[in-house]
Order: sequence, then structure tokens, then C-alpha cells
Amino acid sequence: MRYSLWAAVTCLGALAGQTTEAAEPSLCARLADEARRLPTAAWDGSEPLKRWIQPMRPSRGGASAATKALANDPIWRDKVSAPSADRVGVQHLQGAPVYLIDFVSGTAHCQQYVLAEVREGQPTQELESPLQPNMALCMGGWARFARVMNQPALVMGDAPSASSPEGEYRIAGWTARGWAPSCRLKLRLRTRLTPLQRFCAPEAAVCAQGQAVAFRLATDSQAGSAVDADLASGQPQEVLAALNPPLRDPGAVGDSNLPLPTFGAKDSRGNDMRMQFSNSSAERLPVLIGDRWWLAVVGRAGIGWRVGDAVNVALFAPPGRAADAVASYQFGFEQTGLLAATAVDDPR
Repeated sequence: MRYSLWAAVTCLGALAGQTTEAAEPSLCARLADEARRLPTAAWDGSEPLKRWIQPMRPSRGGASAATKALANDPIWRDKVSAPSADRVGVQHLQGAPVYLIDFVSGTAHCQQYVLAEVREGQPTQELESPLQPNMALCMGGWARFARVMNQPALVMGDAPSASSPEGEYRIAGWTARGWAPSCRLKLRLRTRLTPLQRFCAPEAAVCAQGQAVAFRLATDSQAGSAVDADLASGQPQEVLAALNPPLRDPGAVGDSNLPLPTFGAKDSRGNDMRMQFSNSSAERLPVLIGDRWWLAVVGRAGIGWRVGDAVNVALFAPPGRAADAVASYQFGFEQTGLLAATAVDDPR
């Protein structure tokens, strides 16, 4: 009896050891630990975890027969909506009979991908992605094969940047038994706005006076809080009338894709994406600078609905025609470190 009890305890101990072994940290949890240990200076680039998330490269011998066949097969091209004349990408998950076929298109750089299993002597089959849903990834999102913590994996990413400080990676590692349970790594960066450039109309004294106000407008706008611009009572009727509704002529205060007024000066940075307001987020409001009310436009730079990596502010005298512009300001984003790294296991 005593022997049986000891055997049972020993068995339970062995099972407990197996449970502990099975519950080792996910790839995302290990990446989160590494991210928290990185120095602040490491977060000044768009791929701070590139040391541990390394895209798989084609073999030195060039494209394999399977890679070439997938790239030229109209069935797989159709699955990623690739026109017959356009080139598709094919990646091989090294050490596995799995391939990723993808195609990137459109002004939003949308990637569509599909997975295929290729085994010699068997028909090629489409595989369900372990990172469902299989949908187009746009505006910086991507899916690729990589070595994550030196393990083959499928990674879906939207890396954080100064202008988009919240990023997420979804990861499914490949093992001898196939795909491991997937996980998510969420990163949030600490950022700040810094002045990039400003433009002034000739003899516009308000340009220098308005710098601090413009910076506060840009900061409030990006913080997601209500823009506070000294909205005291007693605004002149001409200011209220100019914003109800604002003039929508080209270059006027209500232009939905307002070009940043430069008053004939050249853009010192040569970035077209920054030199007008995106139509997705601009706000228009009265501001008090010194003892005079002006009309302000504040919002992210961009082209159409696409958002760029700067915040623009423009000042107009009422009634807000293109000729009434007096000053404009541009602010950029600077990464100042990691705010949080969170790992979450996907439901099984």
C-alpha cells in the first residue's frame, strides 16, 4: 500500500513536470521580454525587433522548381488577384513543404497572400493560414515567412513607428508537428512632436507669434483630446461666419485636400506626402493669437485619405480665402522609447 502511494505521487510529479514543460513561453512572450530589455536608442527605427524577426531569404542556388511553378501557375495567381502580366512573390518556409504566394497592389500597397503545401508526387494543396482571416494587408501591414527567435514561423506584422506608435505582430511558429498555436505581440511606443519647418507670408508678424499656438494645436490633435485654442467668448462675427461653413475653394480654409501654404518658398524636405492635409482628420477652428482672432486648420499631412508622417497647421485671416493664408507650420514625430510590450496567446 505504501509502495502504491509512492508510485502515485511519483507519477503525479512526472505529469506536473510535463505540464510545466508544455507551458513554456510563447514566441510572443519571449519577444516581449527582449523588447523590454532594449535600450531607448533601439526604438529610433521602424523594425526594432529585426534581430529576432529575420525574414527568410531565397536559397543561394536560386529559385527552386516548386517556386517557379507556383509563380507561373494561373490558379495561384488568381487566388491573390494578380493580373497575368504582373509578377507574384513566392516564399518557402525552410524546413517545411509550405510556400507563401503573394501579390502587392494599389496605392495603399495591399498585400494578398495564400499558403500552399507542395509534396513530391502529390497534388499541390491550399493551406488554411494559422493567422486567419486571410485578408488583404494594407498601409504598412505584411505577412511573410521568417525565423523568429531562430524558429521558422509565419509572421503578420504592422510594426510601430513614430507616426503610428501602436504596432502588432501575429506569429505562428512551425514545429515537427506543424503550426504551433499562434500569438500576438503588441507594442506601444512613446513619441513626441518636434518642429520641422514653417512658412510665412511676407510681413506676417503673426507667423512667429503663432508657433507656440500651432504646436499646442498639433499636440492636442495627436493626443486625441479636444483641441484647445483659447476659445474664449466674444469671437468676432466675421470669424464665426467664416467657419459656418468654411470656404471650400481650392487653397481656401475649407479645401478638403488643402495644400500647405508655402508663399512661394520651397519645401526643404522634398516630401510630397507632407505638403498637404489629408482629408481624413483636419479640424478647422478659431484661434486667438495676441489680440486677434484667426482661422486655423490642423491635421495630419497626407494625400486624399492616406495619412502621412507629419502634422500640419495653417493660419488664415477671415474669411479664409487662399489669399488670406498668413502662416503654416509642420511638425514631425520622434520616437523616445518603448511604452509597453504585451504578449497574448490566441484562442485555440
